[in-house]
Amino acid sequence: MRILYLWVDKYRDFINQEFNLSSEYTFKYDKEKKHLTKSRNDYYIKDFFSLNTDKDTNIEELSVIVGNNGVGKTTLLDLILDISNLSYKRKDTFNYILVYKYNGKIEYMC
Repeated sequence: MRILYLWVDKYRDFINQEFNLSSEYTFKYDKEKKHLTKSRNDYYIKDFFSLNTDKDTNIEELSVIVGNNGVGKTTLLDLILDISNLSYKRKDTFNYILVYKYNGKIEYMC
């Protein structure tokens, strides 16, 4: 499973915050219209991380979370854990949209 996009209404210091974690697609959520759009990145290079023509290379994409202290890197990871229900917190205390790719298919969770 690969997370492509995450939007959250309110979670700790995040208010109406979205995170695009895909280089192939860009997502945008309009909260007022309750509409999520997906657009393809025209500059996306398929198999960019393949080291050779051998398809045994498992790296499909690389996403990193960087920033100064206090900007929300840990909060973002906590949010992902809460959504995946791996932590003690209840995920129904905040509104979110999670877009992920699983077995080649794009799926949504909210």
